[in-house]
Amino acid sequence: MKMTKQEILDYLLEKRQLVAPLAVAQQEKQKREESLASVKSLYNFLAYASLGLFILFVLVDFGTTSMRPTFFFFLIFIALGVKYFYAIPKKKREIAEVQAVCDAEASTQAYIEGAKGFPNKFYNYTDIYRLYKLIEEGRADELKEAFNLLETQQYQETKLSMQEEMVALQADVAKSARTAAFAATVGAISSRR
Repeated sequence: MKMTKQEILDYLLEKRQLVAPLAVAQQEKQKREESLASVKSLYNFLAYASLGLFILFVLVDFGTTSMRPTFFFFLIFIALGVKYFYAIPKKKREIAEVQAVCDAEASTQAYIEGAKGFPNKFYNYTDIYRLYKLIEEGRADELKEAFNLLETQQYQETKLSMQEEMVALQADVAKSARTAAFAATVGAISSRR
């Protein structure tokens, strides 16, 4: 029995509603992971900067009677270390909590039942939304046709991403080669003098 366009759209809308809570939880987890990464990089920068300044002031102040600036940067370094070792585990706990929500959403009976008869590869919010759009816009008339079209689009996106990565890599190699050539030229000029 062939489904009408509206029946397919209703079917996909139902699937979207089943996977939406998991998609929201996964999005929240991704935000928390990005937050953790930014916190780590910020604390690393601040810690290395304060450690560098501490070492600089130790070298400058060594043997003088006043080491207040050195002590100040040492305290900043210690405070950042304490904050770092407090903040990072807290962020990791938050991610674990959101992961538990993701696991709970993925194990609900409705989610599991909704996955039956639907390709696992496409049983996520983004792909179901894209399938819905393909049917709605008339680019595909049947679900099977929409699956094939989406798979082709994903393949092309992967290839394009790989090409962009290769272009960026080639640009970086070219930049490194120019830098090395410049350094060699400067070295050659310096050695002639």
